[in-house]
Amino acid sequence: MPLLTPTVWVILVAAFLQVITGLGWFISGVKLDKATANLAKCETQHKSFVEDTKRVAALQAEKARARETEDRRIADETAKSWAANLDYVRADAARRLRVEAARNTRGSGVSAATQTGLAAPTASADPVPAPDRVAADCAEATLTANFLQAYLERLQR
Repeated sequence: MPLLTPTVWVILVAAFLQVITGLGWFISGVKLDKATANLAKCETQHKSFVEDTKRVAALQAEKARARETEDRRIADETAKSWAANLDYVRADAARRLRVEAARNTRGSGVSAATQTGLAAPTASADPVPAPDRVAADCAEATLTANFLQAYLERLQR
């Protein structure tokens, strides 16, 4: 009886295919283990990244709230201080006008000028305000500009 009969050939081929299939399953298992380990590593890194991002977002939100509160406080302080100083400037201008008016009503002891026949000056279409009014307006404008500049400098830090 010959050694390599068709039955032996079938058994040898089946055994060879079994070994090849087992080797394929083993290699697939190794690759699957590597992929699973890589997936676990990526999931861990992703969770860490998400936690870090949430922590940074919370810190930024807290900083934004603190900045907004500080800006609101600065704006309120500036507005109150500006209003108080503006009231002072206006009161000072009114006081100076009263003092000047009191000086003008006392008289200087000189008799009034006689009528010379010259026509009285007429009001122009664009009258120039009194110097005291111009000075008061300038004081208010200067005060407002100074407070706005200080406000912007405080906001810019």
